[in-house]
Amino acid sequence: MKDSSVEGYIPNAKALAAEIAVDLILNNLSSASLTAEGNTICDISINDLLGILDSSSMGDAVLVEAMDFVDAQGITNFVNQLLADLLDLEAISASIAGNQAFAAYEMTTAPWMVKISHNTQKDVLTFGIGANEDMAKSRKISLKLVSPSGDAKAVIDALAQIVDVDAQIKLEQPTYDAAGNTVTVSGSDVTNVNIDLTVDYDYMKVLTVILANGNPANKAELVAALNSGDQDALKAAVDALTVREVINAVKAVKAGTDFAAMAAKAGVTIDVAHAAELESVFHALLSLSGKALKVLNVYGPNTKLGSFDADNDGIYECSADTAKSGEVSRYGYTVAADVTMELNLTMKLFDDCLWGDANHDGVVDSMDATLVLRYYAGMETDLCLKRCDVNQDGEVNSMDATLILRYYAGLIEELPVKN
Repeated sequence: MKDSSVEGYIPNAKALAAEIAVDLILNNLSSASLTAEGNTICDISINDLLGILDSSSMGDAVLVEAMDFVDAQGITNFVNQLLADLLDLEAISASIAGNQAFAAYEMTTAPWMVKISHNTQKDVLTFGIGANEDMAKSRKISLKLVSPSGDAKAVIDALAQIVDVDAQIKLEQPTYDAAGNTVTVSGSDVTNVNIDLTVDYDYMKVLTVILANGNPANKAELVAALNSGDQDALKAAVDALTVREVINAVKAVKAGTDFAAMAAKAGVTIDVAHAAELESVFHALLSLSGKALKVLNVYGPNTKLGSFDADNDGIYECSADTAKSGEVSRYGYTVAADVTMELNLTMKLFDDCLWGDANHDGVVDSMDATLVLRYYAGMETDLCLKRCDVNQDGEVNSMDATLILRYYAGLIEELPVKN
């Protein structure tokens, strides 16, 4: 398992799940049967052994029987459970806080059993070999993430608010072609990645500063839109960038970069103190996004980021289906692999909820001010909270309600943040 710092490192969850599954399975294969969390991994019977002994080619027999007693569906179920646990960021965070495991698996093995009986009618001895389920033993295998510095928990907590990843694999039953001495392994993978940066406007500040820093030709337009709080202008400036320009700007920012200094150098005049605190989280997030975009192969030199927002609603969607195949030959045998992969990436960068529109009905009026006051008094929770902090001081309180009322009454022409 790779040992790396959390900052800037996003582990390959599918590879990690497969590695853990293989380790657990191989460590228990000295038994006649193995199950993991109720999923049959393998079950070796007398027929499997006899098939090997009766074959004229021991090598071929072993491969043929191995294809039979390995349960691809059971392995699929177990790996998918591992994947779900590895991607459950909230559970992992809670486990770090409690210094406990975030997942545990019951591995059950059954020893070999040789049963000999006497057939009195034919006066012969019969025997059988298989698993003795009556003597099966179980043990728990736990996964635990240790963060000595405590930084991992902070990053995971933040990522849990903005990232949701779902991955499912399916492994087909392996087959062996004796004529061609070829073992064929096939499977599929579907991964959905959803990123929502609208939960905190400071994430957009981080992204804009990074894009401005890496694209001198577009810096003035990006910074002006950010300083003015005009989301429409900011979206237009971001959409005008190519995907390659976005990726190159992200690559230019190294871990440990002084974000506040970078913002000041770019000419950003709004408060970025909280955004600077989020930069390390954002760096890890951008690493994940970069890997997804690489798989999606959307690096075309003229591909505009805005082309992925078909509805112009601030939600960028991209999907790709790919197929990979290959062969490896050793000692006269060939292992052929055929894998299909589907990746769906959705990034929400801008919200269609207006600033000050607490009830999300498309207008800013006295009802919104009332909801904000009720929230501040602890009487209301159902509101578009991320657009209620209209003075951008990091809190939703009576000051925001006052500004919304003044705007509705025409006493001020616009809110501190423009719609």
